[in-house]
Amino acid sequence: MRYPVFLVAINLLLVDQILSRPVRETITLSRDYEKVKGRAVSSASLASTQASITKSSISSNVRSASKTLSSTSKTSPTKPATSSFKSTVLSKTVSPPATQHVSSMASSISAKASSKSSAAASSSTGCVSASGDAPYSLSCSALASVITFPNGFQNKAGGIVFLVHGTGSTGSETWSTGPYNTILPNKGIGYDIAWFTSPTRSLGDAQVNAEYIAYNIKALAQKSRTGKVFIIGHSQGNINIQWALEFWPSMRQYVSGFASLAGDFHGTAEGPLLCTGQDLLQGGCEPSVLQQSVGSHYLAAQNAQGGAALVTTTSLYTLEDDIIQPEVINPTSDIPGATVISVQQACPTYITDHFGMTVAAPAFYLAYDALTHGGQASLTRFTSSQCTFLGDATIPNPFVEVPGLFDKQL
Repeated sequence: MRYPVFLVAINLLLVDQILSRPVRETITLSRDYEKVKGRAVSSASLASTQASITKSSISSNVRSASKTLSSTSKTSPTKPATSSFKSTVLSKTVSPPATQHVSSMASSISAKASSKSSAAASSSTGCVSASGDAPYSLSCSALASVITFPNGFQNKAGGIVFLVHGTGSTGSETWSTGPYNTILPNKGIGYDIAWFTSPTRSLGDAQVNAEYIAYNIKALAQKSRTGKVFIIGHSQGNINIQWALEFWPSMRQYVSGFASLAGDFHGTAEGPLLCTGQDLLQGGCEPSVLQQSVGSHYLAAQNAQGGAALVTTTSLYTLEDDIIQPEVINPTSDIPGATVISVQQACPTYITDHFGMTVAAPAFYLAYDALTHGGQASLTRFTSSQCTFLGDATIPNPFVEVPGLFDKQL
């Protein structure tokens, strides 16, 4: 068993660097991304670009801002000529919230102007997005290529359940041997399972992960028997989902509900410690880890409008989480407007950690309750027998958690 309180004590000495020095995050992110990937915008160029961009100029055309960032970054010797987006997406992440996807939702954008802006930008660099949505940076074929139906598509009555993994993992590693793929497909009226696998194991820019999610919400809903998808995420997968729903608002109509497992909606105090480990082991911190750290500009942008639930949402978490903190007081998994439940509220003596949430019986049955009740789970429908899998398996806890990349590093 791990002791998250010990880790939090260490993090209290480190998290100050993120909370009190937002400018340093910009420089650090650019530097570390260059170390890991060999692609970064120079710090001086990035700083001058941020100073020149205003909220009004961004709100009129989010893609024009990207072009500005791209042109100013051409002095960087590490910028690959084949992908201007990859060289600018990190600068968008660390810029103030006004320079993010949030600008595409600004009230000053008329539907007509937004449609023209989105279509013009997407036609040259990415898949066309709907009026009022942020533009895509990737092609439609690239966005569609990340989805797997592990059991094939069977057009089941319950429709498609869309599973989104977290940092350092894949769809198969997170879900294939657990209850969401072995029990859920044939439970009740039956469900088709589809999962997302990030090409970067969700270590790259979280904004790009969110693009995959946004595009495939509609694509899967159009295939689903119900005309909608129910989404279940783990860890970073949940902020990818929330970002997709925030900046591609047209996708909300295709979601019947959202169940979050150990979601770090307000970041994690573990971020600085994880980055320290990565600095020592590989000479730089992965972008999505910095973005998930408490106080990051990414999280500020995501929560700029209040960070509330955008579809009917149930957020499930564990007090024993060893990766995202805090969870005991003011849980980072708390999201305004959602039903928020710890597995210990359902089963007081139940012990599970961050990665164990994908195979924890109470989390599974609460997520299933949300699935069958419009996205909102309730402890009043939960029974003590659901603290194990004996209702659906021959032994109480047949599943073994698959640790993620950062679990191995700690």
